[in-house]
Amino acid sequence: MATVAKTSRTSTSTLGASSAGPFLLGFRLFDDDGIKVYVNGAVRTDFTLSSAYLDGYDDDASITFDTALDVDDVLRIDSALKPWREEDLVNGDRNLVQNLNVEMARIWSAIADVN
Repeated sequence: MATVAKTSRTSTSTLGASSAGPFLLGFRLFDDDGIKVYVNGAVRTDFTLSSAYLDGYDDDASITFDTALDVDDVLRIDSALKPWREEDLVNGDRNLVQNLNVEMARIWSAIADVN
């Protein structure tokens, strides 16, 4: 069952050593365009997202930067989930409950991102 974790949908860390990653997101990801990444408060796009969706979500997604970040850099990864439906649910579908659980988790996560 897909549930919404009772944790923040933001991950912040200060690097203790120079590294390009990988850095775990620390929250459930529903699609590849669902994050915003900042280093020292500046938006960054020079990273690769590694994700593998099983049943419509990934709890172990990570990012790796093209070049290493420096010691004491502050990395913040925010969830930026767009509130759209992944698919139409069909009456009589054997996976209806499973699909509905994923859709509901996505909706609650999008609401959490707004707050």
